[in-house]
Amino acid sequence: GMPRTDDEPAFCLLPNSEPEAGAIHASTLATLHHLRPSQSFLLCDAGGGTVDTAVYKLMGQLSELEIAEMCVRSGANTGSLFVDLKFEELLRRM
Repeated sequence: GMPRTDDEPAFCLLPNSEPEAGAIHASTLATLHHLRPSQSFLLCDAGGGTVDTAVYKLMGQLSELEIAEMCVRSGANTGSLFVDLKFEELLRRM
């Protein structure tokens, strides 16, 4: 949106990595997933090229929830693209 005054920003944009964005979204669904403050959860982003995992902990109260990364996130080139390539390789050998 547009600012209403010269001093008011139009919006606040905070850059996040893909796993962080997923964790933020998951934390907004805390009630749906029966998550409570101080609980940890594992986020797995299985995409076409990579599979990334990260562990986060919910901090604070549900009304003002924060998340904290509990360990260094990791990723590997093991996404569905590589499964497809191995399957094609298997078919060629038959």
